[in-house]
Amino acid sequence: MEYHIVGGRLALTVSSHGAEPVSLVDLKSGRELLWGGDPAFWGRHAPHLFPLVGKLRHGEYRHQGRAYRMGQHGFARDLGFSLAAEGPGTLAMALSDSEATRACYPFAFSLEVSFAVEGNLLRVSYLVENPGREDLPFSLGAHPAFNCPPGPGRREDCRLRLLREGRPLGALEAHYLNGEGVGAATERLALEEGCLTPSEAVFARDALILEGAQADRVELLGPGGSPWLEVRFSCPVLGLWTPPGKGAPFVCVEPWWGRADGESFAGELREREYGQILPPGGRFACGYEVVVP
Repeated sequence: MEYHIVGGRLALTVSSHGAEPVSLVDLKSGRELLWGGDPAFWGRHAPHLFPLVGKLRHGEYRHQGRAYRMGQHGFARDLGFSLAAEGPGTLAMALSDSEATRACYPFAFSLEVSFAVEGNLLRVSYLVENPGREDLPFSLGAHPAFNCPPGPGRREDCRLRLLREGRPLGALEAHYLNGEGVGAATERLALEEGCLTPSEAVFARDALILEGAQADRVELLGPGGSPWLEVRFSCPVLGLWTPPGKGAPFVCVEPWWGRADGESFAGELREREYGQILPPGGRFACGYEVVVP
């Protein structure tokens, strides 16, 4: 089932499957901003990552000495969410633990994803609650894919401008994935006025993983240098991704409150780097915004 909300110049469509946004249209220009999900490149649009971000080392984690298996990015993106609330320009979808989730993730949880469109802004908000009797370890992330560019042109003629507190960054310190997880080594990428070209060479080793809250805003600039969209966030880790070697006409800007296992990680679930831990009765709120200039 799909839900549609409109506010100001934006129209958003959200599927109950994974509570995933599947369309974001700028009504002023008529342009579709979200990737259409062509499986020849990548069959998703903007999934929510819970209770994992990234892969587990060797595909499993340990909790209280027992091993559990779970796929990349967790299970929320592949489950049906229920409607929690709907109003003018707003929508909220909810997911909670079940017999199926407890088989691979033995915790009680409540996840609510809410959306609000107003003027030129889309706000995506997350709320995780722990209704159980033990600590709830989890990671959470967003994975929105934006058409790049949303009109005629090539991705390589566009730019990503990264900023922190309004100032363009001079360089990035990026980690990359390898066969064992997130590599410990970093690579310094020089930027000109905060700009990174989303070329095939940049993403040849898969996602760029930027730790340490290096940026709090990413602007997508068209071939002429003018922005058509910006993503705002406050998170410890940012992922930038497009499928390597495919020439895909989109780029993902991914705020993360968690991260894939490191290449030498051997701890329990609650010890994953950048992971969150909620005590019984605890709440964790975060989110991101998409702004159309």
